[in-house]
Amino acid sequence: MDEAVEEILGPTEAQKAEGFVHAGDGVLIRWATEAEKKTARSNCLSGLSCFIVTVEMNGSCSGGIYIELKLKDSSGNVVGRSNELTPAMREGDRGVFAITGATKAPKAAFGEVNCHG
Repeated sequence: MDEAVEEILGPTEAQKAEGFVHAGDGVLIRWATEAEKKTARSNCLSGLSCFIVTVEMNGSCSGGIYIELKLKDSSGNVVGRSNELTPAMREGDRGVFAITGATKAPKAAFGEVNCHG
């Protein structure tokens, strides 16, 4: 990505301090805080792994944000994946999303994250 575009669409100092990283196209992502987890936990499916992420937009995406998580076992081996497609998001929007895995993986890492549309 061009450095000038990264500077405009990437995280501000305040967003960096909150832990956001730039996934590209003005999409910022991080793991949810404990307070945010309380809000989204009701969207988790019982008995399966559930990971909660926060997305903040420095750009716009009319097709929604595609979020992929690599599911990992307790040793850190990738054992599967899970994904979510958010609603359309505009500049300045922030969303908290619960992503439920198909396995009981205790860990996850970000995989592909991008504007879907």
